[in-house]
Amino acid sequence: MVYDLLAEVAELEVEYVTDDEFDEDLLEKLAQESLEREQVAAAEQASEEGKQQDEVVATAAVVDEEAAVVAEEDVAVIEEEAASVEEEVVVAEEEIEPVKS
Repeated sequence: MVYDLLAEVAELEVEYVTDDEFDEDLLEKLAQESLEREQVAAAEQASEEGKQQDEVVATAAVVDEEAAVVAEEDVAVIEEEAASVEEEVVVAEEEIEPVKS
């Protein structure tokens, strides 16, 4: 209400007063600090990405080792089964009586 009254009857003029001059050195200092912060942030991000990549490589190496162990175990099982089948064949051949004609 008071503001409405002032807006209607008051004769207001805007006067811009600047006591400070443009400080180029301050602006350059602020720009330099900003660049330094950006560089630190980029370095931290690159470091984090490098750590993640190292973890992926390490995990892949473990998986490769485990796959090799499983493959060796599979080969051993297959060889045992093959030997067992060969023994069964030999026993079966011994049990077969020749056909007399």
